[in-house]
Amino acid sequence: MLKAPSTRPSPKPGGKWDYERVKVTIVRGGGIAGIATTTRLRSSDLSPPEAGELERRVREAGLLEAGAGSPVVAPSHPDDLLYSIAVEEGGEERTARFTDSGMPPAVRSLVEWIDSIASA
Repeated sequence: MLKAPSTRPSPKPGGKWDYERVKVTIVRGGGIAGIATTTRLRSSDLSPPEAGELERRVREAGLLEAGAGSPVVAPSHPDDLLYSIAVEEGGEERTARFTDSGMPPAVRSLVEWIDSIASA
């Protein structure tokens, strides 16, 4: 018997995610130059251990929770970057926004890890 796909952005039964469908998109912009860059990472493009690491870091960053990210205020200094981080899982997408100086450590760790994987 087939089950309807879940529309909730949460792990599958047993705490496992569908690694084929987790995607993180990071858009950075602002700063003195005002240039925007985009980095995308899909779990389906990763090895199983890396896909598991992506899932763990997304969960630790809390980006799938309602209200993730704080309202973005004006940057505290001219070269402060603005980040928009979208996480898609199971057809649902959540977007959180941060300034570089106001980004929580778990989110910064996720961004740095994605940057290292995407540039490898």
